[in-house]
Amino acid sequence: MKNRNVLYAQSGGVTAVINATAAGVIEAGRKSKKIGKIFAAKNGILGALHEELIDTSFESDREIAKLKHTPGGAFGSCRYKLQDPDNNNSEYKRLLDIFVAHNIGHFFYNGGGDSQDTANKIANFTRDMGFPFNALAFQKQLIMIFLLLITAPDLVQLLNT
Repeated sequence: MKNRNVLYAQSGGVTAVINATAAGVIEAGRKSKKIGKIFAAKNGILGALHEELIDTSFESDREIAKLKHTPGGAFGSCRYKLQDPDNNNSEYKRLLDIFVAHNIGHFFYNGGGDSQDTANKIANFTRDMGFPFNALAFQKQLIMIFLLLITAPDLVQLLNT
């Protein structure tokens, strides 16, 4: 079977760390022998719903590495919350159609609490539909804390005293 592709999207208020996470996802995906292409959704989940996907394979490794030091959200963001699929599953069906059309088997959503909820709803829907799929949300607040811990341990120790 052909390697499944990745869809990465950004959500909520963008921070300096959100692009660094994007770079990490793209770089790791490029190194993996189990991953095909890495797509980024333009403007978060709305871009996914509108099939506005950016094929990151057209960007050089050097350009992707620059994301680590680029402020804002390189791919755009949104604060759109999907409805509960039990009440209205049309958006989920649309996403599933897009996942199938682009051979997407992995979804990484980077943002706040609503991103966690969205990734979970998509994972549950695809599972219920019998579609093999992985969904993971990166919570930007936790990533920022982690980066602080590894880049400024003295500052963290000072704050704890």
